[in-house]
Amino acid sequence: MTVGNRTFCGKGAREEAAKALNEVVLSWRNDGTAQVRGKFKGFEILSRGHALGVDNDPDLLVRGALTYRAQLNPENPLGTIQSIEHAIRSLDRRAGEEQREIQRQEKALAEYKEQLDRPFEHEQRLKELLVKQAQLNAALDLDKNERQVAPDDPQMEKEQSPSTFGQRFAGGSCPGTTLNRCNAVIAP
Repeated sequence: MTVGNRTFCGKGAREEAAKALNEVVLSWRNDGTAQVRGKFKGFEILSRGHALGVDNDPDLLVRGALTYRAQLNPENPLGTIQSIEHAIRSLDRRAGEEQREIQRQEKALAEYKEQLDRPFEHEQRLKELLVKQAQLNAALDLDKNERQVAPDDPQMEKEQSPSTFGQRFAGGSCPGTTLNRCNAVIAP
């Protein structure tokens, strides 16, 4: 392990490196930028001051291709090293999980591509229901807005349209008479 410019190896190196790393990280607790403080098993060890201020322990990070969080243990320097080792060991587990997820996604993609080439199994039923819906809309006069066309000349509309509600209701077919709600003819 390397802390700063000093490399630790041999008997007792783990304990000495852990103590040196804790001292360096704690001495830079006011520095809010992530800076390399050492190296361990090919990974860079970084620290930065905690976002909530100097009353909190600095953030400890392990960086390879990506950056991972480790825990600084100010009271037990070996605990800090164990946290770093745990972060590195968990990469194998994470890689396995990601590999399984990739396989699952590739299998799902192959199944979706297969389904893409198949015809819709309920196509005939859908067509029947759409025809039935169109018939119901016509029977209930729900599509009247689609059939209405605005006249070009507003004056023509006044001449052609019945003047009373009853005439409009009856379609204007019987001049001088109106229909009530029960279709009974009411003389004026």
